[in-house]
Amino acid sequence: MKFKEGDKVRIIAAVPSTHNGENATFVKMNGLSYTVLLKKGSIWGCEEIESLVDKREQAIYKRLCNIKRPKPKVVMKFKNGSIVIIRNDLVVGNTYEGHCTFEECMEQYKGKQAVITECNEDRNGKYYTLDIDNREYSWGKDMFERVI
Repeated sequence: MKFKEGDKVRIIAAVPSTHNGENATFVKMNGLSYTVLLKKGSIWGCEEIESLVDKREQAIYKRLCNIKRPKPKVVMKFKNGSIVIIRNDLVVGNTYEGHCTFEECMEQYKGKQAVITECNEDRNGKYYTLDIDNREYSWGKDMFERVI
């Protein structure tokens, strides 16, 4: 690894080894050895050093990767047991709530009252199941007229 003057380093191997593990500032390279400036102000020759910046960046990255982030709470417009009226103006083939498609076999439920039996969310978004169709179809909140 190439170092520049002023880089922060850690001494890995020095002779004698009294300063191994200490932090220092890189001064210059002398053939196969390094010259560093210790915090105490003395110049020291080392066989091996490592970059402190890389280690600090790695430590910071490791800490950031290990942060446990809470999952966002799903907030549904309706709750289990809510009574809704299915809209009369739903159009066959149209998609509501971004992923709930109104199908021809669902037309019989237009304008009828239903009870929400489940509030769910999948990778496509939020949806509800109803008692009126024996929980066979997925319904979006935009498919309901109002809550009773």
